[in-house]
Amino acid sequence: MKPELFLERLYELKRFLKEYPEQRIIYSDIPVDFLIMKTKKEIYEKENNENEIQNRQVYDDFIPATGVPF
Repeated sequence: MKPELFLERLYELKRFLKEYPEQRIIYSDIPVDFLIMKTKKEIYEKENNENEIQNRQVYDDFIPATGVPF
């Protein structure tokens, strides 16, 4: 399951539990808030990693000469 979809489902569960507090006992073994934070962190790290890969300069063992008079 994609993290974005999982996060959406967690928010749905959180809204459901807010509407029906008597159901909290059934879902008490699921740390909803912790899972939301963890999933958000995973999404952030994934996006950050993708941005680093896109912005990374490619070096082909070429060192540009700067400040060298010719």
